[in-house]
Amino acid sequence: MWDQARLAEVAGNALQNLKFIVVSNREPGIPQESNGTGKQSSPAGGLTAALKPIVSALGGTWVAQGSAPKPRFWSSAMFRSASRSRQHGFGVRLLTIPPSLYEPYYEGLANQGLWPLCHNAYRKPVYRQADWTAYRRVNRLFADAVLEEAAGQPAVVFVQDYHLALVPRLLKSENPNLIVGHFWHIPWPAPELLQTFPWAGELLDGMLGNDVIGFHLPRHGRNFVDGVEEILGSEAECDTDAVRFFDHTTRFKQRPSVSTFSDKRKPLSRPK
Repeated sequence: MWDQARLAEVAGNALQNLKFIVVSNREPGIPQESNGTGKQSSPAGGLTAALKPIVSALGGTWVAQGSAPKPRFWSSAMFRSASRSRQHGFGVRLLTIPPSLYEPYYEGLANQGLWPLCHNAYRKPVYRQADWTAYRRVNRLFADAVLEEAAGQPAVVFVQDYHLALVPRLLKSENPNLIVGHFWHIPWPAPELLQTFPWAGELLDGMLGNDVIGFHLPRHGRNFVDGVEEILGSEAECDTDAVRFFDHTTRFKQRPSVSTFSDKRKPLSRPK
């Protein structure tokens, strides 16, 4: 039977009892006013519901941006204290992102650029240099917060979704002892679509800072590998379930069988 103690034991053993840090755009609890005091509600969606029990069992930290408007009485210190002790049982680190950055990062690059690109939607993606600049700056803010939480020590970092594609490379560049995973919650575009993204090479480079990437469907993983081959070319060595890029190997989950790949791909030798 699963309970908090059992979950902590299994998850702790799997992660070798390293510090566990989740990184997402959306915070795990939304501050709300109730009879003049502060409480929190969880955002709709499976991400928070799935990860909160694990982060709580491990006593980990959740790094996110404080997106919801806070009531007047709700200070960041109150939110962190309430989150850790009464609501979640884990630490929450909220980033304050100024509107001048948030709008082009989230509404611009993430939702008007990457979202329609990845879904091949019947809406032309919008690519603006200012949006990409803001996206890079916000990803840097997230990475700095995670690096500070890890304090130069080994830790397991679990990055979420398309808002934070550049964070893994930033983390690995400054703390190679981090184990970084990333779950991409939306489709990954086919290479011919990805090539229309003006910063596709930098996007791929950011994702290849991960040790492991999770996709919903095998074809999304195939699209990723095909995109790496098309855009990064000879700089990357691709296999059925991994990509080696500048001496770092990124592995995938939800990968198809070897037979679905071209014969030109040779298995990578496994790192010792």
